[in-house]
Amino acid sequence: MADIQKQQNFEDFNDPHFLNFKTKELSENTLLLGVNGWYDYSFVPFADEKEYRRKKQVYWYDRFIERQGSDSEITTAICDRLKETLQNIPPTKNVILSTHFVPKKAFIIEHGEKYARWNQLNAFLGSKELGAVLDEFPNVKEVVFGHTHHRFFEQELQCTRYHCRPFGYYYEWLLTRSFILSNHLADTFNPLKARTLVKQYGQAFEEYKKYYFLNELEEGMVLLEY
Repeated sequence: MADIQKQQNFEDFNDPHFLNFKTKELSENTLLLGVNGWYDYSFVPFADEKEYRRKKQVYWYDRFIERQGSDSEITTAICDRLKETLQNIPPTKNVILSTHFVPKKAFIIEHGEKYARWNQLNAFLGSKELGAVLDEFPNVKEVVFGHTHHRFFEQELQCTRYHCRPFGYYYEWLLTRSFILSNHLADTFNPLKARTLVKQYGQAFEEYKKYYFLNELEEGMVLLEY
């Protein structure tokens, strides 16, 4: 996204594979709808917008993306457009919605005291407003998203099933955790330290990955019947 030069291309990028606010008919009764989404700091209680704008400029990758308006303004515009898009879909059509950002607080991890500082990253994970829009449309049957780098069990909220199974980075994988712990390379698994261990035991890790990578792919997949 940082390479996109024109503001309008963020939501209307001209590529047939870019399904933002576009539908694809999957069957007579079901449509796939894509929407990028964005974030508005609403997953952090009592967030100071000015302070989080400052933090974003310090360490968040999106600081390289030039967009018009504040994050909350961008999110509201996206949610308004999503609502309009859903209103134009016949209520008899079931919708599978795919998005990147988190639409529900149920998928936000709040860390305890030891790792509490990581909670500030929740500000950039998604928006409650997006989830509120989806609640208005009972024909939105399935929502698939990621961005959390953490896999959750399927949850049904407001008659909609939510699926969060992001693939993540290699040092976050279940197979990486299993490799480190089963070989007693560490007493506990820490993704931030996993990269160093994997590099140390690179050849052994590659051999281990050959056996378990397919399982890792399956763990990150969402299979839906329509």
